[in-house]
Amino acid sequence: MTADAAILKAQEALGTEREEDYQIWPTQHAKELEARAPALAQILRSSKVQATADAFERDDQQAVAAQRTFTRTFIRANWMTWLTGACAALILATAALQQIIPGEAEKFVFLALGLASLVLGIVAAMDLTRIKDEQLLEAWMSRRAEAETHRLAYFEEVMKAPGAEAPAAVPLRLLKLEYFRRFQLDVQRLYYGKRSEDHKQDAQRSLAKSRWAVAGATALTGLAAVLAWGNTEAAALAAVGGILTGLSAFHTIREAVYQYRRNAERYERTARALNGEARRLDEVRKAVFEEGEIQLLAYVADVHEYLSVEHREWREDQQDRLLGVAEVVKLLQEHKEAAKPAGGTR
Repeated sequence: MTADAAILKAQEALGTEREEDYQIWPTQHAKELEARAPALAQILRSSKVQATADAFERDDQQAVAAQRTFTRTFIRANWMTWLTGACAALILATAALQQIIPGEAEKFVFLALGLASLVLGIVAAMDLTRIKDEQLLEAWMSRRAEAETHRLAYFEEVMKAPGAEAPAAVPLRLLKLEYFRRFQLDVQRLYYGKRSEDHKQDAQRSLAKSRWAVAGATALTGLAAVLAWGNTEAAALAAVGGILTGLSAFHTIREAVYQYRRNAERYERTARALNGEARRLDEVRKAVFEEGEIQLLAYVADVHEYLSVEHREWREDQQDRLLGVAEVVKLLQEHKEAAKPAGGTR
Protein backbone atom coordinates (compact mmCIF):
# COMPACT_ATOMS: atom_id res chain seq x y z
CA MET A 1 0.00 0.00 0.00
CA THR A 2 1.41 3.36 -1.00
CA ALA A 3 1.85 6.17 1.49
CA ASP A 4 -0.91 8.29 -0.06
CA ALA A 5 -3.37 5.39 -0.10
CA ALA A 6 -2.61 4.40 3.49
CA ILE A 7 -2.90 7.97 4.72
CA LEU A 8 -6.23 8.46 2.95
CA LYS A 9 -7.65 5.23 4.39
CA ALA A 10 -6.54 6.20 7.89
CA GLN A 11 -8.23 9.59 7.55
CA GLU A 12 -11.42 7.99 6.28
CA ALA A 13 -11.42 5.48 9.14
CA LEU A 14 -11.29 8.18 11.80
CA GLY A 15 -13.32 10.81 9.97
CA THR A 16 -13.44 14.52 10.67
CA GLU A 17 -14.35 16.39 13.81
CA ARG A 18 -17.98 16.85 14.76
CA GLU A 19 -19.61 19.48 16.90
CA GLU A 20 -20.18 16.98 19.70
CA ASP A 21 -16.43 16.26 19.82
CA TYR A 22 -16.11 19.48 21.85
CA GLN A 23 -16.36 17.18 24.85
CA ILE A 24 -14.96 13.70 24.36
CA TRP A 25 -15.93 10.38 25.95
CA PRO A 26 -12.94 8.13 25.22
CA THR A 27 -14.47 5.08 26.92
CA GLN A 28 -16.94 4.93 24.02
CA HIS A 29 -14.40 5.22 21.21
CA ALA A 30 -13.54 1.52 20.98
CA LYS A 31 -17.13 0.63 20.16
CA GLU A 32 -17.39 3.46 17.64
CA LEU A 33 -14.19 2.43 15.83
CA GLU A 34 -14.58 -1.36 15.94
CA ALA A 35 -15.73 -1.71 12.34
CA ARG A 36 -13.45 0.92 10.77
CA ALA A 37 -10.26 0.48 12.78
CA PRO A 38 -10.31 -2.85 14.68
CA ALA A 39 -6.59 -2.78 15.55
CA LEU A 40 -6.97 0.65 17.15
CA ALA A 41 -10.20 -0.38 18.90
CA GLN A 42 -8.33 -3.29 20.47
CA ILE A 43 -5.80 -0.89 21.95
CA LEU A 44 -8.57 1.36 23.28
CA ARG A 45 -10.04 -1.66 25.08
CA SER A 46 -6.80 -2.52 26.86
CA SER A 47 -6.95 -2.28 30.65
CA LYS A 48 -4.30 0.43 30.96
CA VAL A 49 -5.88 2.68 28.34
CA GLN A 50 -9.38 2.10 29.71
CA ALA A 51 -8.25 2.94 33.24
CA THR A 52 -6.79 6.24 32.06
CA ALA A 53 -9.92 7.00 30.04
CA ASP A 54 -12.09 6.31 33.09
CA ALA A 55 -9.91 8.61 35.21
CA PHE A 56 -10.18 11.41 32.64
CA GLU A 57 -13.95 11.15 32.31
CA ARG A 58 -14.42 11.05 36.08
CA ASP A 59 -12.16 14.04 36.67
CA ASP A 60 -13.67 15.93 33.75
CA GLN A 61 -17.20 15.54 35.09
CA GLN A 62 -16.07 16.51 38.59
CA ALA A 63 -14.31 19.57 37.20
CA VAL A 64 -17.43 20.65 35.31
CA ALA A 65 -19.53 20.20 38.45
CA ALA A 66 -16.97 22.10 40.58
CA GLN A 67 -16.88 24.95 38.08
CA ARG A 68 -20.67 25.12 38.02
CA THR A 69 -20.85 25.19 41.82
CA PHE A 70 -18.25 27.94 42.16
CA THR A 71 -19.73 30.03 39.34
CA ARG A 72 -23.26 29.83 40.69
CA THR A 73 -22.16 30.66 44.24
CA PHE A 74 -19.78 33.46 43.29
CA ILE A 75 -22.16 35.18 40.86
CA ARG A 76 -24.92 35.16 43.47
CA ALA A 77 -22.53 36.52 46.13
CA ASN A 78 -21.37 39.27 43.78
CA TRP A 79 -24.93 40.29 42.90
CA MET A 80 -26.07 40.19 46.54
CA THR A 81 -23.10 42.33 47.54
CA TRP A 82 -23.93 44.93 44.90
CA LEU A 83 -27.61 44.94 45.93
CA THR A 84 -26.59 45.36 49.56
CA GLY A 85 -24.60 48.41 48.53
CA ALA A 86 -27.54 49.67 46.46
CA CYS A 87 -29.78 49.46 49.53
CA ALA A 88 -27.20 51.34 51.58
CA ALA A 89 -27.07 54.06 48.91
CA LEU A 90 -30.86 54.30 48.83
CA ILE A 91 -30.93 54.66 52.61
CA LEU A 92 -28.57 57.62 52.29
CA ALA A 93 -30.72 59.05 49.49
CA THR A 94 -33.83 58.69 51.65
CA ALA A 95 -32.10 60.49 54.51
CA ALA A 96 -31.26 63.35 52.13
CA LEU A 97 -34.90 63.54 51.04
CA GLN A 98 -36.42 63.39 54.52
CA GLN A 99 -37.79 66.96 54.24
CA ILE A 100 -40.06 66.05 51.33
CA ILE A 101 -41.06 62.50 52.34
CA PRO A 102 -44.08 62.20 54.64
CA GLY A 103 -43.05 61.04 58.11
CA GLU A 104 -44.80 57.68 58.16
CA ALA A 105 -43.74 56.84 54.61
CA GLU A 106 -40.16 57.65 55.48
CA LYS A 107 -40.18 55.16 58.33
CA PHE A 108 -41.50 52.39 56.09
CA VAL A 109 -38.88 53.17 53.44
CA PHE A 110 -36.08 52.98 56.01
CA LEU A 111 -37.51 49.75 57.41
CA ALA A 112 -37.89 48.11 53.99
CA LEU A 113 -34.44 49.12 52.82
CA GLY A 114 -32.87 48.12 56.13
CA LEU A 115 -34.49 44.67 56.05
CA ALA A 116 -33.57 44.20 52.39
CA SER A 117 -29.97 45.18 53.11
CA LEU A 118 -29.86 42.75 56.03
CA VAL A 119 -31.25 39.78 54.07
CA LEU A 120 -29.11 40.44 50.99
CA GLY A 121 -26.03 40.84 53.16
CA ILE A 122 -26.72 37.55 54.94
CA VAL A 123 -27.08 35.69 51.63
CA ALA A 124 -23.87 37.25 50.28
CA ALA A 125 -21.98 36.46 53.50
CA MET A 126 -23.17 32.84 53.45
CA ASP A 127 -22.06 32.38 49.85
CA LEU A 128 -18.68 34.02 50.44
CA THR A 129 -18.13 31.93 53.55
CA ARG A 130 -18.98 28.80 51.58
CA ILE A 131 -16.49 29.76 48.84
CA LYS A 132 -13.79 30.14 51.47
CA ASP A 133 -14.60 27.21 53.76
CA GLU A 134 -15.25 24.67 50.99
CA GLN A 135 -12.47 26.12 48.81
CA LEU A 136 -14.77 26.14 45.81
CA LEU A 137 -12.37 28.02 43.56
CA GLU A 138 -9.43 25.82 44.46
CA ALA A 139 -11.57 22.71 43.94
CA TRP A 140 -12.59 23.82 40.46
CA MET A 141 -9.04 24.65 39.38
CA SER A 142 -7.40 21.57 40.89
CA ARG A 143 -9.98 19.17 39.44
CA ARG A 144 -9.70 20.78 36.02
CA ALA A 145 -5.91 20.45 36.24
CA GLU A 146 -6.27 16.77 37.16
CA ALA A 147 -8.66 16.18 34.26
CA GLU A 148 -6.31 17.82 31.76
CA THR A 149 -3.38 15.82 33.12
CA HIS A 150 -5.33 12.60 32.57
CA ARG A 151 -6.36 13.79 29.09
CA LEU A 152 -2.72 14.14 28.07
CA ALA A 153 -1.82 10.84 29.74
CA TYR A 154 -4.64 9.06 27.92
CA PHE A 155 -3.47 10.04 24.45
CA GLU A 156 0.13 9.27 25.33
CA GLU A 157 -0.93 5.80 26.50
CA VAL A 158 -2.77 5.18 23.23
CA MET A 159 0.14 6.40 21.12
CA LYS A 160 2.67 4.20 22.95
CA ALA A 161 0.51 1.08 23.26
CA PRO A 162 1.62 -1.90 21.12
CA GLY A 163 -0.92 -3.56 18.87
CA ALA A 164 -1.30 -6.30 16.28
CA GLU A 165 -1.50 -5.31 12.62
CA ALA A 166 -3.18 -7.39 9.92
CA PRO A 167 -1.37 -7.84 6.60
CA ALA A 168 -2.29 -5.25 3.96
CA ALA A 169 -4.19 -3.23 6.59
CA VAL A 170 -3.72 0.46 7.22
CA PRO A 171 -0.61 0.83 9.42
CA LEU A 172 -1.61 1.14 13.05
CA ARG A 173 0.69 4.11 13.56
CA LEU A 174 -1.31 6.09 10.96
CA LEU A 175 -4.57 5.17 12.66
CA LYS A 176 -3.10 6.37 15.97
CA LEU A 177 -2.06 9.65 14.37
CA GLU A 178 -5.51 10.26 12.93
CA TYR A 179 -7.10 9.33 16.27
CA PHE A 180 -4.87 11.90 17.96
CA ARG A 181 -5.67 14.43 15.26
CA ARG A 182 -9.42 14.04 15.55
CA PHE A 183 -9.96 13.63 19.28
CA GLN A 184 -7.10 15.68 20.69
CA LEU A 185 -5.69 18.20 18.22
CA ASP A 186 -8.95 19.11 16.48
CA VAL A 187 -10.94 19.13 19.72
CA GLN A 188 -8.42 21.41 21.42
CA ARG A 189 -8.24 23.72 18.39
CA LEU A 190 -12.03 23.99 18.48
CA TYR A 191 -12.04 24.62 22.22
CA TYR A 192 -9.32 27.26 22.38
CA GLY A 193 -10.53 29.06 19.28
CA LYS A 194 -14.11 29.27 20.53
CA ARG A 195 -13.25 30.08 24.13
CA SER A 196 -10.85 32.81 23.02
CA GLU A 197 -13.70 34.53 21.20
CA ASP A 198 -16.07 33.97 24.12
CA HIS A 199 -13.63 35.57 26.55
CA LYS A 200 -13.03 38.50 24.21
CA GLN A 201 -16.75 39.20 24.09
CA ASP A 202 -17.11 38.80 27.86
CA ALA A 203 -14.21 41.18 28.43
CA GLN A 204 -15.64 43.76 26.05
CA ARG A 205 -19.06 43.60 27.68
CA SER A 206 -17.64 43.86 31.20
CA LEU A 207 -15.41 46.79 30.31
CA ALA A 208 -18.23 48.60 28.49
CA LYS A 209 -20.64 48.18 31.41
CA SER A 210 -17.98 49.29 33.88
CA ARG A 211 -17.21 52.41 31.82
CA TRP A 212 -20.88 53.35 31.51
CA ALA A 213 -21.40 52.84 35.23
CA VAL A 214 -18.42 55.06 36.08
CA ALA A 215 -19.64 57.72 33.64
CA GLY A 216 -23.12 57.64 35.15
CA ALA A 217 -21.82 57.88 38.70
CA THR A 218 -19.57 60.80 37.74
CA ALA A 219 -22.44 62.60 36.03
CA LEU A 220 -24.78 62.17 39.01
CA THR A 221 -22.12 63.30 41.48
CA GLY A 222 -21.35 66.36 39.39
CA LEU A 223 -25.01 67.20 38.97
CA ALA A 224 -25.55 66.85 42.71
CA ALA A 225 -22.66 69.24 43.38
CA VAL A 226 -24.15 71.84 41.02
CA LEU A 227 -27.68 71.59 42.40
CA ALA A 228 -26.62 71.42 46.05
CA TRP A 229 -26.03 75.23 46.21
CA GLY A 230 -29.65 75.87 46.78
CA ASN A 231 -31.13 72.43 47.17
CA THR A 232 -29.99 70.08 49.98
CA GLU A 233 -32.15 67.28 48.57
CA ALA A 234 -29.82 67.13 45.54
CA ALA A 235 -27.38 65.19 47.72
CA ALA A 236 -29.61 62.20 47.02
CA LEU A 237 -28.27 62.16 43.48
CA ALA A 238 -24.75 61.58 44.77
CA ALA A 239 -26.03 58.70 46.90
CA VAL A 240 -27.72 57.13 43.88
CA GLY A 241 -24.45 57.58 41.99
CA GLY A 242 -22.96 55.20 44.55
CA ILE A 243 -25.15 52.46 43.09
CA LEU A 244 -23.50 52.93 39.71
CA THR A 245 -20.07 52.99 41.32
CA GLY A 246 -20.91 49.67 42.93
CA LEU A 247 -22.00 48.31 39.55
CA SER A 248 -18.62 49.26 38.11
CA ALA A 249 -16.93 47.41 40.96
CA PHE A 250 -19.19 44.41 40.28
CA HIS A 251 -17.88 44.08 36.72
CA THR A 252 -14.28 44.83 37.69
CA ILE A 253 -14.34 42.04 40.26
CA ARG A 254 -15.95 39.66 37.81
CA GLU A 255 -13.11 40.33 35.37
CA ALA A 256 -10.56 39.73 38.14
CA VAL A 257 -12.08 36.36 39.02
CA TYR A 258 -12.71 35.03 35.51
CA GLN A 259 -9.68 36.66 33.87
CA TYR A 260 -11.53 37.33 30.61
CA ARG A 261 -8.84 39.44 28.94
CA ARG A 262 -5.94 37.30 30.06
CA ASN A 263 -7.70 34.09 29.05
CA ALA A 264 -8.66 35.54 25.67
CA GLU A 265 -5.04 36.40 24.91
CA ARG A 266 -3.66 33.12 26.19
CA TYR A 267 -6.29 30.97 24.49
CA GLU A 268 -5.79 32.80 21.22
CA ARG A 269 -2.06 32.19 21.46
CA THR A 270 -2.63 28.48 22.13
CA ALA A 271 -5.15 28.22 19.28
CA ARG A 272 -2.64 29.76 16.88
CA ALA A 273 0.04 27.32 18.01
CA LEU A 274 -2.29 24.35 17.56
CA ASN A 275 -3.34 25.59 14.13
CA GLY A 276 0.34 25.70 13.24
CA GLU A 277 0.67 22.07 14.30
CA ALA A 278 -2.37 21.18 12.19
CA ARG A 279 -0.73 22.70 9.13
CA ARG A 280 2.16 20.28 9.60
CA LEU A 281 -0.06 17.22 9.45
CA ASP A 282 0.61 16.24 5.84
CA GLU A 283 4.36 16.13 6.34
CA VAL A 284 3.93 14.37 9.69
CA ARG A 285 1.70 11.73 8.10
CA LYS A 286 4.33 10.91 5.51
CA ALA A 287 7.07 10.90 8.14
CA VAL A 288 5.05 8.55 10.38
CA PHE A 289 4.39 6.22 7.44
CA GLU A 290 8.02 6.12 6.38
CA GLU A 291 9.91 6.37 9.67
CA GLY A 292 7.54 4.81 12.17
CA GLU A 293 6.21 5.70 15.61
CA ILE A 294 9.19 7.80 16.61
CA GLN A 295 7.78 10.57 14.43
CA LEU A 296 4.30 10.03 15.87
CA LEU A 297 5.52 10.36 19.46
CA ALA A 298 7.57 13.44 18.60
CA TYR A 299 4.53 15.13 17.07
CA VAL A 300 2.35 14.27 20.05
CA ALA A 301 5.00 15.66 22.39
CA ASP A 302 5.11 18.94 20.44
CA VAL A 303 1.33 19.40 20.64
CA HIS A 304 1.19 18.44 24.30
CA GLU A 305 3.93 20.91 25.17
CA TYR A 306 1.72 23.79 24.01
CA LEU A 307 -1.20 22.43 26.03
CA SER A 308 0.95 21.88 29.12
CA VAL A 309 2.25 25.45 29.01
CA GLU A 310 -1.31 26.78 28.79
CA HIS A 311 -2.44 24.60 31.71
CA ARG A 312 0.43 25.83 33.89
CA GLU A 313 -0.34 29.46 33.12
CA TRP A 314 -4.02 28.89 33.84
CA ARG A 315 -3.20 27.46 37.27
CA GLU A 316 -0.91 30.41 38.02
CA ASP A 317 -3.96 32.72 37.79
CA GLN A 318 -5.42 31.18 40.94
CA GLN A 319 -4.00 33.79 43.31
CA ASP A 320 -5.41 36.65 41.23
CA ARG A 321 -8.80 34.98 41.22
CA LEU A 322 -8.70 34.58 44.99
CA LEU A 323 -7.92 38.29 45.33
CA GLY A 324 -11.06 39.02 43.31
CA VAL A 325 -13.15 36.96 45.73
CA ALA A 326 -11.49 38.73 48.68
CA GLU A 327 -12.49 42.06 47.14
CA VAL A 328 -16.15 41.03 47.26
CA VAL A 329 -15.77 40.24 50.96
CA LYS A 330 -14.24 43.68 51.55
CA LEU A 331 -17.00 45.46 49.61
CA LEU A 332 -19.74 43.62 51.49
CA GLN A 333 -18.33 44.77 54.82
CA GLU A 334 -18.07 48.34 53.53
CA HIS A 335 -21.69 48.29 52.34
CA LYS A 336 -22.89 47.00 55.71
CA GLU A 337 -21.03 49.76 57.52
CA ALA A 338 -22.34 52.40 55.11
CA ALA A 339 -25.93 51.45 55.86
CA LYS A 340 -25.61 51.77 59.63
CA PRO A 341 -25.16 55.52 60.17
CA ALA A 342 -27.93 56.62 57.85
CA GLY A 343 -30.34 54.05 59.14
CA GLY A 344 -29.44 54.81 62.73
CA THR A 345 -30.22 58.52 62.51
CA ARG A 346 -33.91 57.85 62.31
